Amino acid sequence: MRTLEVLIEKDAFSVPQPLEVVADTPVSALVPTLVDEFHLPQTDLFGQRLNYRLRPTPGGDVLPENITLARAGITTGTRLMLEASVAGEGDLLFVPLIGASQSAASPGNSLHSSQTMDDETGFSPLREPSLPQKRKKQSRRVFLVLGGLALAGGGVAYAGVRGWLPGPLHPAMQSQGQTPAKSKNTAPPPTPAKPQVPNSAKTITVFAHHQGQIQSVRWSPDGQMIASGGNDAHVYLWQINGTIKQNFQLPAPVSALAWAPDGQRLAVGANTQVTFFNTGQKTMLGRLVRAHTGRVTSVAWAGQGGQQIVSGGLDHRAIVWDSTTYRPLHVFQRHTTAIESVSWNAAGDVVASSSLGGVIRVWRAATVKETHGLFMDVAPTMRAVAFEPGGMRLACAGSDGVLRIWNGEACQQPGQGRFGPQCMDTPMRLPVTKASLLSLAWSPDGRFIAVGSQDGTLTFFYPEKSQKPLFVMHQGIPVTSVAWSYDGKHVVTTTGQNATVWELL
Repeated sequence: MRTLEVLIEKDAFSVPQPLEVVADTPVSALVPTLVDEFHLPQTDLFGQRLNYRLRPTPGGDVLPENITLARAGITTGTRLMLEASVAGEGDLLFVPLIGASQSAASPGNSLHSSQTMDDETGFSPLREPSLPQKRKKQSRRVFLVLGGLALAGGGVAYAGVRGWLPGPLHPAMQSQGQTPAKSKNTAPPPTPAKPQVPNSAKTITVFAHHQGQIQSVRWSPDGQMIASGGNDAHVYLWQINGTIKQNFQLPAPVSALAWAPDGQRLAVGANTQVTFFNTGQKTMLGRLVRAHTGRVTSVAWAGQGGQQIVSGGLDHRAIVWDSTTYRPLHVFQRHTTAIESVSWNAAGDVVASSSLGGVIRVWRAATVKETHGLFMDVAPTMRAVAFEPGGMRLACAGSDGVLRIWNGEACQQPGQGRFGPQCMDTPMRLPVTKASLLSLAWSPDGRFIAVGSQDGTLTFFYPEKSQKPLFVMHQGIPVTSVAWSYDGKHVVTTTGQNATVWELL
C-alpha cells in the first residue's frame, strides 16, 4: 500500500499540518474524513450546510471528487488547501440583514465558534495540540496516518478553513466599489477648542433599544452619529438625541466596533468574524474572511490615513487588515493568553495589545515586531488599552482597579523578565476602585481619561495635574464601554442594555 506525505493548510496564517494518506484514496472519501478528523464546522453562520473541497496550493485547480490522489498527480510534499462553500453554491456568502426592525436577533445553535481557553493563570505557553482519537471503526475506506509526520513539537490540531472567499457578494450587499465614495469634503473637521476642566456631568439621552447587554459603543469622528452593538446581535447607528438612523443585524452577538476616520465605514467584531460596512450605502465591504478562530474582543481603526485596522481575539492573535481590500495583511502571535484590547498610536503604525494574563505588547503593524520589551506591572488582566490621541502615553485598565499609564513608544529601562524582553519602566498608577476596570477612553485633546468599572463607577482623571479623580459618577451597573465625543463636551457610556449620553459640566 503506497502512501503519500502531504501538507494540509489549516487557515490563512498557520503552518501547514502534515498527514500521511493512502495514494489510492478517492478524493470524495478523503475530504469528509478530513472534515471529521479536524472537527471543521458543518454549517456556516446561518446554518446552511457547507461543502468542502481540496485544492493544491499555490494556484492549483480543485481536485475532482471521482479520482484518487495518485491519479490527480498528488505527490509527497504537496500542499493541499481545504476550501468551503455553501451547499449548492460556488461560494460562501455572508449576508447581513439591514433594516429598521427593533426586534432582537436570535442567533441559532448553528453559529460556529472554535473553542478557546481563557487562561486566568496567564503566561503558560500554548499547549501543543494533541492528535485526534482514532476511531475503532472507520466508515470510509480512507487511511490517515496521524502522528508520524508531526512537525517539531506539533501535531494535527483543529484545522480551520482557509479564509478567502472568491465569490461575489449577495446582490443586496453589493455597491459600485469596494470602498465608499469620497465625500465632497474629506478634510477632517477643525480641531475644537479645549473644553474646560469638567467637574460633573448630566444625562442628555438614554438609548434603550437594545434587547441584550451592550458590549461596545463608539462616537463617529464627525460627532454626528453613535454606534452601539451588543449581545442582541444588533448594531444601531443613532444621533445624540436617541434617533435611530440605521440598524444592522448581525448573525452573532456584537463584541467590538470601530469607525474609520472618514466616518463612512464601520468595522464590527461579531463572534469570530470582523465585518466591514459602508454605513451611508448600507452595504458590506469586502468578502468574509475566516481569520480568527476565537471570539473577536476588540477592533481599532488607524487614525493616520485610516489605511489599516487591527482586531484582537480570544485566540491570542491580533490581525492587521487592509482598509481597501478588507483582507488580512499580518498576524501578531506573541501573546499566550486571550487578547482583551487593541489600540493604534497617533501615527497609525504601532499597535498596543493587552492580554488576559496582564501583558501589554507594543509592536509595529508592518513587521509585527515589538518595538521594545513587554509591559507588565503586576499580573491582573488588562481589560482595556488606549494610546493618547496625538501623543505617546499608553493607558491600561487593570482588573485590580488600577489605571496605569506608560510612555508606550519608548522604553527607558529595558530588561529581561520571566517571559522575555521586558520594559522595566515604572508606570503612573492611578487607583480607581477596588473592582475590575472594564473600559477607558481618552478625551480628544489627550488631557482627560474616563474609566468604567465593574462596580458601576465612571471615573474622570486629569493625569497631568493629579492622580486623584476629577469626579466620580455611580451608575450601579458595570460600565462595559465608554467613548468621548469629538468636541470633548460629551461622553457616552454603556450599562446593561442602555447607552447614556452625558454632557460634561
